This record gives sequence, C-alpha cells and structure tokens, in this order.
Amino acid sequence: TLLIANAGEMNTRMTDDVKTISNFFQETLPKGISSLGIILLSTLLLCRIQLWIGLIFFLMNLTQLLPIFLYEGWSRKIYNRTRSDEESYCSWMLEGYNGIRTIKAYCQEDWYMQRYWMRNRAIVKSGKRAEQAGTLENIVFSAIDSLLNYGSYVIIGLFILAGKVSFLQSPILIILAGQLFSSISSVFSLWLQYIDAQEACA
Repeated sequence: TLLIANAGEMNTRMTDDVKTISNFFQETLPKGISSLGIILLSTLLLCRIQLWIGLIFFLMNLTQLLPIFLYEGWSRKIYNRTRSDEESYCSWMLEGYNGIRTIKAYCQEDWYMQRYWMRNRAIVKSGKRAEQAGTLENIVFSAIDSLLNYGSYVIIGLFILAGKVSFLQSPILIILAGQLFSSISSVFSLWLQYIDAQEACA
C-alpha cells in the first residue's frame, strides 16, 4: 500500500522514518513537555507577583507562534520536496549499483548518468531552498525574540514607574519572563515533529 517505486527507496524511507520516530520520543517529546510545564509555572508566578504583567507576557509569548501560521504550508511543501528528492537520489544510486551489469551490457551508461545528474541537480536545488527557508525562519524568530526581551524590560520599567511593582521584584520578573519566552521554541518543535512522526509511523 506504500507508494514506493523500488527497494532502494524502501530502504531510505525505513531508515529516515525510524530516525524521525526515535528522535521524537527520545528528545523532542520530553523537552516539549518540560517546556510546557515551565511556561505554565512562569506564567502563574508572574501573575502571582503582578496579574497584568503575567497576562501581558503570556500574550506576548504567543506572538512567537504567529510566523508558524503564516508560512507553515510553504515550509511544509519545501520539506516534502526535499525529502522526495533525497529519496529519489538514494534510490537511483542503489538501483544503479545493483543493476550495473545490466546497464553496461546494454551500453546505457550515458542514459543512466544523465538521469543521475538530473537527480543530483534536483537534490542540490531543493536543499538550497530548504536552507533559505530555514535562514528566513531563524531571522524572523531572532527578531521576535529581541523584541520580546527588550520589550519586557520596558514593560517592567513602566510598571515600576507606575508604582505597581517594587524595584526589588524586577530581577525575578526578568528571569521569569526569560524562561517564559525561551521555552516556546521547544513547544514549537514538539508540534512540528509530532506531524513528522505521524507521517513516519504511517
């Protein structure tokens, strides 16, 4: 029932899928669960110190998820295309290795090499697109991260000036805000890799 053309593609798919599933359960899932706990605990402590600061920081933290909804479909297409090109390339290599005698017997070396270079160019092109998408994602997340960190200092400063928060409470507020903002990336990875693990299980 699987859409697999030959044994080489089957071998590649099995190897990649096992790695995806094991990484999800051994690394991503524990980190994601612990990060969710940190987010909830940090928010509760912030709300206990000052309710409005806790609510504002929690809503600010959710802005890190906005880029996901904006270009998730685009990045998913790039990921699927890259994976498909990798599978095709590895499959072609294995089939050529196994069928080298037949290729040489029918003098089809040039035909095989033309197809090989086509797949080679495709994997380089899709890899380049994937790296560009990853770079853009890192830039956007870095910009949001900087905005959150510096914005939290401004908000805490305004609350101190308004007399709603004591100056002595500012260090713990800054630490809790940092923990809150830094933990969302693991939750994001959990969500994305959960989708990948589902596909690998299927």
